[in-house]
Amino acid sequence: MKLSDLWLPVRINGDMAAMRGIMKEMLAEEEKKPGSVFDLAFLGESTTGLEAFLENVRATSWEDILAAAG
Repeated sequence: MKLSDLWLPVRINGDMAAMRGIMKEMLAEEEKKPGSVFDLAFLGESTTGLEAFLENVRATSWEDILAAAG
């Protein structure tokens, strides 16, 4: 039985940077086709700080993500 099809060898403590990279890709897809990845209405109603978080993800460079994730 195959448990996964993607192995991400991240640096120790680089897991949050790897997750930020995944979120950056997901956000890019969402911005190409709104509503295709995230339910922004639900997230806006059910969370706090969503816009600040999304801006932080947008502002993080791929160079920083890759350096931190290893």
